Amino acid sequence: MLITFSMIQVPVDMICPTYDTQISKRQLNKLVKQLRADAALPKMIIVEKKESGNDFWLVAGYDNYLAYQKCGYKLVSCFCQPRTDEVFKRLEQLQWMYSGNSGWMDKHLKIADLMRKEKSISFIAEAIGVHVSDIKRYLIDPAIPEPIVKKALKNNSSFPLLNDIVRLDESWWIRNQLFERAVLPGRQPNNFTLDKMQKLKWLLKIKPFVRLVEDTERWSVIQLTVIHYKERLIDEMKKEVEKRL
Repeated sequence: MLITFSMIQVPVDMICPTYDTQISKRQLNKLVKQLRADAALPKMIIVEKKESGNDFWLVAGYDNYLAYQKCGYKLVSCFCQPRTDEVFKRLEQLQWMYSGNSGWMDKHLKIADLMRKEKSISFIAEAIGVHVSDIKRYLIDPAIPEPIVKKALKNNSSFPLLNDIVRLDESWWIRNQLFERAVLPGRQPNNFTLDKMQKLKWLLKIKPFVRLVEDTERWSVIQLTVIHYKERLIDEMKKEVEKRL
């Protein structure tokens, strides 16, 4: 996406965000620390002059914008671009997200927004200079049940994990058990996590487990060795220590 920019000084209170992204306190504090040490941030904010008035749309750089705000900056140096259409703005924002620290959900929402505007995955990938697979990994698999999606959004659960569960070569009953545990709120012993998914993949390769046919038997083993692997591991550690006392 080639476009001509000019560098200008813009009052922070005249910058109007067109989007927001999830940024952790740690990430924000890191940017603030850089600014307070008089160090330049790695990227410049991109703005676009509004159709009327003196304000500017924030096209890219929301994390930097928050850091400048927190530090009390009055003026910031920005790249100002000519007016563009909404699709181009969203592509620029997505491109910024891929090169920064934006989270999975931020990218998903931006991609979903572009797809609602009838832009294909291949078009989006080519426009921002990434592979098609890099776009697909930020989509929610349509096979995930709607109630699970709603719980995941409410509890800030991992959608990459839910996508992995869909692709497991297991019965739908077992996958449903995993779905429910993947969207539990907070940290609970029954949670199914990305770390536990790795343990499950190990289990699925064990030949005796492959020979188990009944879902209830397979699920019983999954619960014992995967869902509660931490408790089981601690028990084994205790036994090994006690042997040596």
